[in-house]
Amino acid sequence: MSYNLSPVGDDGLISADEFRREGNIVGAVLGGIIGAALGAGLWAVIGVVTDSQIGWIAILVGLFAGLGVRLLGKGKTIPYKLIGAVLALVGVVAGNIITVYLVLYNSPDFGPDFVSRLAINHYIELLTSSIEPVDLLFYGLALFSGFAFAVPNEQKPKAGTPKSQVNS
Repeated sequence: MSYNLSPVGDDGLISADEFRREGNIVGAVLGGIIGAALGAGLWAVIGVVTDSQIGWIAILVGLFAGLGVRLLGKGKTIPYKLIGAVLALVGVVAGNIITVYLVLYNSPDFGPDFVSRLAINHYIELLTSSIEPVDLLFYGLALFSGFAFAVPNEQKPKAGTPKSQVNS
């Protein structure tokens, strides 16, 4: 005996009404932005304090973004996972940009005057010119963890579980 716990119909598509009922896209985006911002701040602070990038922090950035999506979005479908992944990536990139800003700001060679005259495109240019293959690994880890943590794992009923206990 099998039980269909998915909001996806027999045709493989989710209805628009069911999609709206099962989650909150605006809440997911807001929660993901909050989580990504917290993660970006953590990434930047650790990067400045240690003077290096610690790759597993990217997983935490993704975790924060994904949990923000999960907590405020309450969705269970792929769009919520994609929101978590994209915002995790945004969080890591923002963390890198903030790190570059703080390093330049605290540098005796540059300092606050120099940093205040740079536009965001200069930071992005600095970031892209210094990217290494290991950075892509960090970005991938952030994407994966944002995707993975954005929705709760669906519990499958064990074989032989009575139908009356499945949705309780």
